Amino acid sequence: MTVTSRVVLGTVTSVAGVSSAVGVPLALSAGSAREFGLQGGDVSKVSVDISKCKNSEAKSDASVEFGSSTANHFCWRTQNNDQFSTSDEYTQFFKEQWSVSDQNWGDSSNQGRWNKQCLNGNTSNPWVILVESSGNNYGAHHLGLCGESQIESTKFVKKKQVGVGASNTWELWACSNHCWTIKESTLDSSPKVLSREKENNWSKIEFYSKSVTSK
Repeated sequence: MTVTSRVVLGTVTSVAGVSSAVGVPLALSAGSAREFGLQGGDVSKVSVDISKCKNSEAKSDASVEFGSSTANHFCWRTQNNDQFSTSDEYTQFFKEQWSVSDQNWGDSSNQGRWNKQCLNGNTSNPWVILVESSGNNYGAHHLGLCGESQIESTKFVKKKQVGVGASNTWELWACSNHCWTIKESTLDSSPKVLSREKENNWSKIEFYSKSVTSK
């Protein structure tokens, strides 16, 4: 619980002075921290093989949900594959997260360079994701890839829960550039608050199982 509190307080301090612009409360309780994905803990990961789909591998009868345990060899694609010509970071992330698809996102100890915030120590253009969980983003979790020099060229990914109870599944969406409508902060050194997606630039990720011989 001590670790969680430290992460939450860091987020609150870093974005002080900009929270009122988006109307998102930053005084997060421990329960709220879990809801935003700020939780740690070791998890056991099963090794799977994931790659970007070739056209012949994306067959409708081989479609699977993210985290499926029906096979060990998968590929992924989007409706607009040209947007994701540089996709190694996504492929590696999907591979690492496949066996822990139900895990909340956002804790840097689990996600590495993918985070809910990228502050001054990681980038020259700091940002923090504060998306209100409502409408099309109800129950959604977002992460961005720290290290890019510009927010406009930063890769982002989100997962959103579909269905309830035993029929619950996760949808994954990704955006490789110009992902947010950014409201400039009054101070150049303040992190940009990312709260409103440019929806047309986000694409749903589709996953497929593939035979070993098709690799």
